[in-house]
Amino acid sequence: MPAITGVPDGTVVFRAHLRRAPASRAPELDWVGRRSTNRRQAAPQPLTPHQIASLSAAAGSRGLRLRFLTDPAELAELGRILGEGDRLRFLSPALRAELLGELRWSPAEAARTGTGIDLATLELPAADAATMGLLRREDAFERLARVGGAGSTFAKAARTTFAATSAVGMLSAHGAGAEAYFHGGRGLEHVWLTACSLGLALHPYTALVYLFRGLERRSERATLARLRREFDAVVGRPDGASELMLFRLTHAGPPSARSARLPVDQVMEFRAG
Repeated sequence: MPAITGVPDGTVVFRAHLRRAPASRAPELDWVGRRSTNRRQAAPQPLTPHQIASLSAAAGSRGLRLRFLTDPAELAELGRILGEGDRLRFLSPALRAELLGELRWSPAEAARTGTGIDLATLELPAADAATMGLLRREDAFERLARVGGAGSTFAKAARTTFAATSAVGMLSAHGAGAEAYFHGGRGLEHVWLTACSLGLALHPYTALVYLFRGLERRSERATLARLRREFDAVVGRPDGASELMLFRLTHAGPPSARSARLPVDQVMEFRAG
């Protein structure tokens, strides 16, 4: 089996045993090839009752809870909070290295690695994309940090993005631990495919939510604790639930680009018997 970038040779991530199923086909399978992260912005349009009911049913059928936020004032406040979280990620050396390491800076690099996030999928204006490239340089970052401009692109981008959002969904699972997240991931896929079938663009926005989970272990815990309180005041947090995914929903056209992915035979090894 070919080596996978970033994964030690011989590492087994999971094993699955497949069996022949009845000759039936779930309708959402038709949308698997079209599912993608879509960060495009569009003029906000309210979700229809049918769209809300269909997405809620998709979550509920997998035992998940889906809460919608549609009020423009709430979306604006959420954009501010998430923008602060994005700025924090960029100002932290460890988090910044992780963030920049996920990005693929050219179509050639994206195609060569088959991993990460193609810069083109961020749907950034040309000026912001140029700033991103500049901030890869440590000397440029340090100069901006001295005048308070480092990370401001991220904070501004989040505010602009959530001003162009029809609704935000918060998907959560009952309980905690690996099993809750495993079944929650299956349910998320069902919700995402349902959104595709309804003509909705879905954009996961989860970095800050995941940072909250390791709050006690981070040097930025005071800022994160404050953002956690502000986030909960807008989104809420059900007792005993695991937060799976926060995502934007818009009535946008297809994404400008899709991140390249490795061929399946470089990710999975099939054996008969």
